[in-house]
Amino acid sequence: MRATKQPERYVQARPRKDGSTLYIWNRKGFRSRSLGEDASLAMAVAHRLNEDADRGIRPRNEVRSGHETLASYCDRYEQSDKFKSLAPASRRNYRLCMRRLCATYPHDHIAEFKRIDLKYFLETVKAPTMRLIYRALLQNIFSLAENDEVIESNPAYGIALPSPRPRRQLWDDATFERFMTACDILDKTKSGAEAMRRAMLLMAHTAQRPGDILALGWNHPANFIRIEQQKTGRLVEIYCGELGPLIDKWRAELPVHPTSVDAPYGRIVHYPDGQPFNMQQFAYYWRKVARMAKIGDLQKRDLRRTAVTRAFEAGCSEGEIAAVTGHDIEQTRRILETYFVRTRTVSQRAITKLDAYRAERRLAIQE
Repeated sequence: MRATKQPERYVQARPRKDGSTLYIWNRKGFRSRSLGEDASLAMAVAHRLNEDADRGIRPRNEVRSGHETLASYCDRYEQSDKFKSLAPASRRNYRLCMRRLCATYPHDHIAEFKRIDLKYFLETVKAPTMRLIYRALLQNIFSLAENDEVIESNPAYGIALPSPRPRRQLWDDATFERFMTACDILDKTKSGAEAMRRAMLLMAHTAQRPGDILALGWNHPANFIRIEQQKTGRLVEIYCGELGPLIDKWRAELPVHPTSVDAPYGRIVHYPDGQPFNMQQFAYYWRKVARMAKIGDLQKRDLRRTAVTRAFEAGCSEGEIAAVTGHDIEQTRRILETYFVRTRTVSQRAITKLDAYRAERRLAIQE
């Protein structure tokens, strides 16, 4: 390709944070093109694009340029079937992220973005977990533009981010009881103490996420709790065990028999007047109780890890743990390293077994 140093029509120079310049061919009625950082090469490519456009070889873009902004693609993604198939919590997180993206880049054409631009943006997100959420969202949004051939490749792919350190915190029995006692503070606000206690007991027993627990109704098989996980869509049935008599007691104390899960008293976790205890209220009251109980760095999500760890300590197999958590066995094997916290109990059991094996070998040798 013959390079030229002459300025070309419809080329915009965009300064970047690292001191370099990104060149964009942005001709009205045509799809914008990123020309890279090399000025000579950019002008040569722009010259060819202008020649094709002048001669009618290059097709005009049927979509107005205003429809090719990052903000417009955020809107398209929110209306897509892929977005609507996400779990409610994921949709809420993505909406918050898209709101910030639109505020940061209200008029920026989606073809102007390069990987380094998105990397710079992600560096402004402080929480490591939120960075991962933003990256996944950007990958989905730019995939739409790639499918439309507005961009040649997805710049959100290939961005390396440090993974958040896996949490190792576990709830012990004393801390759990201190939290349950501290729930009394909620009776001074909106009588949410009993609802919070029920939620905590169910989370600790079933190893499920708070949103799934708060959605539970009363229609379950005998001696089991049936949960359809909002995040994965999987259906798990968990044996009630020692929690069974308590659930029966809660059901017997209902003032009315609910006709549906959305009716008053239709959910296991509810206010005294029968209204459901939703996730927003749960998160708000959780913070109040956690401060009162002085539980330190523990979080509500640590209950799921604690349940998995205790099950492993009790000698449960990967398949048995998967039957409770809802993961498949292969996934359980992969993530057990994340959920499982090495404890003295497991160490003691392993060494006890090893000592017994060594003793058997010594006896065999003596004989």
